Amino acid sequence: MTPSPASTSLSQSIPELCQDLVENHHEYIRAVGPALLRQAVDLGPHDTRADLPALILLLRTLLRDLDTHMLKEEAILFPYCQRLASATEAVSMHCGNTANPIRAMDAEHKHCQSQLITLARLTDNYTPAAGSSAVYAGWLEQLKLFAEDLKIHIYKEDQLLFPLALARDAELRGADMVS
Repeated sequence: MTPSPASTSLSQSIPELCQDLVENHHEYIRAVGPALLRQAVDLGPHDTRADLPALILLLRTLLRDLDTHMLKEEAILFPYCQRLASATEAVSMHCGNTANPIRAMDAEHKHCQSQLITLARLTDNYTPAAGSSAVYAGWLEQLKLFAEDLKIHIYKEDQLLFPLALARDAELRGADMVS
């Protein structure tokens, strides 16, 4: 499964963005992430990089965090956003309005971005050290693609979906919302 960064246009609707995020990014993470983690664990005998245990721990934590994050989006936020898109009047939400869960998702995105920065630092920006095995170099390339897709995923949510949902919620409520 290959990430599809060009799959979203700036003119996509809220439901189209939600579908794109699930089909092109959540499914990619669920397919590729665990495989990357298994491969990292198997790298031990093939590579002597001292930071491999730290990489494995970071990747395991990142995937666990992403799994929880994506479940919340798919079970709560995305269905709510899709309801907003087709609503003709304000839509109630258990946590107030759209801004509240978006703030929570944004905080999780910032944490994820911090983890990606650490991942890049630990891998010297996904560059194999001199003498690294071809297996390790190939794994780093796949990890780099995974990180790039995750950055696109976060961008689509933060810069495309969330502003649309906030604007639609404000429109339905008849007032400007503070995000």
